[in-house]
Amino acid sequence: SRIICFEPLAENHARARINIDLNGAGKVELIAAAVADSDMRAYMSDSPAGATLPLECEIVAAPGRPVQCVCLDTYLSNTGVTAISLARIGAGTATLPVLRGMMRTLADHRPDLLVDLRGTAVVNTIDETLRPRGYRCYTIDNAERLLQSIDATRQIQRTGELQVLASARPPADVARIAVQALGRLRDE
Repeated sequence: SRIICFEPLAENHARARINIDLNGAGKVELIAAAVADSDMRAYMSDSPAGATLPLECEIVAAPGRPVQCVCLDTYLSNTGVTAISLARIGAGTATLPVLRGMMRTLADHRPDLLVDLRGTAVVNTIDETLRPRGYRCYTIDNAERLLQSIDATRQIQRTGELQVLASARPPADVARIAVQALGRLRDE
């Protein structure tokens, strides 16, 4: 596999580089940039005083730390990447700009998406963005080993770390993949 990791903050980038080197993960390409909906310079909000690594920051207008942002569609096209099967997005409130910057990739390659969430407010927006493109979205509660199809009428349950899995695969294939990744799933 070829793994491309984007990390805009110098502290997190350095930590990632050390982990990559210590684990002999030579196929990981580490890019010093954030992913967004366009190639641009932006600012990331300063982390709270005394924060520990990894730092979690948000893209803001200003002030903050300047970072380079790249559009994933443009980056993949410029670097000659011909296929992408999985994208993990840990962008917090910048998740929607990341998705907007990879619409051509979603159409051409149909990768599965694994989105880390800090809150549940953005879940339905992710579903609304991806459903017209042939994706189904599911929440994964890792603590409860629970995979649930997203339904705008149902309250999202959360007992542990919550992620969204978005896939264009048939539901039975998604369930099989989730079982492989999480082990036995709990029945709803």
